[in-house]
Amino acid sequence: MLEGKWKRRLPQKPKWSLSVEQRSELEKAFTEGPFIGKTRMARLTEDLGLREKQVSRWFNNQRAKMRKEAAAEGEVKG
Repeated sequence: MLEGKWKRRLPQKPKWSLSVEQRSELEKAFTEGPFIGKTRMARLTEDLGLREKQVSRWFNNQRAKMRKEAAAEGEVKG
């Protein structure tokens, strides 16, 4: 019998990538504020043709990138 390490792997979902238009619109929205509310989320998902999960994940990643850059800047200055 196959047990332990021989478990079957589930197929992975394909990765999604943003178009130049989508990226620029998200960046513009991020400059308005790093957190996104329900109304902005609804407008962006409808305008860009993305799912809420994609938009919220993009905003989360941008905030993480911003924190990482701020920490790196602190190390260089400090």
